[in-house]
Amino acid sequence: MDPSTQDRIMDKLDEVVSSEWREPSDFLEPLTGSPYRKLRVGGYRVGCRLLHESKTLRVESVRKREGAYTADDD
Repeated sequence: MDPSTQDRIMDKLDEVVSSEWREPSDFLEPLTGSPYRKLRVGGYRVGCRLLHESKTLRVESVRKREGAYTADDD
């Protein structure tokens, strides 16, 4: 992944966790059949878990969108 894409993803994650007006869950869509949520950043999907009790957003995966929809895609 190129550095500019990495920066875009990090900027978006920072926006999710530090937004003054929106809750992190407002940014994240449920991932069907999974405990994870997804966040779209350009051509990538960030798979993450929102841990409410510890106020933590845990990134589990970052994949290109065309491969992000099946659990066995690598």
